Amino acid sequence: MASLQENIADCPLTEHANNSGDSDTESQNGQVIQALDSHSKDLASILADSDKLRMDTLKELLGIFTPLQAVEFLIAGKKLHLCMHQWGQERDHHRHGETQLMRQ
Repeated sequence: MASLQENIADCPLTEHANNSGDSDTESQNGQVIQALDSHSKDLASILADSDKLRMDTLKELLGIFTPLQAVEFLIAGKKLHLCMHQWGQERDHHRHGETQLMRQ
């Protein structure tokens, strides 16, 4: 993560964006796209590593529980996930309604 932050800090994307009016815009666009591609690959790697860490942690945690406790833990986690999903949908629906009222 620290090396990704250093790479982002070392790559002056804002400088390229600010110089977009220059004559060599196509070359700068290529540099920006290349830098963004590199950053997105790095972020994908971090996401994969974090997913692996979550799974390893879950496996270790379930290994500590009795089988019944493990099942109850997984059920509680799924219930939490479903409740958060439902809450998010209701919130989005409510916000969408407010947006419609504001437009009228």
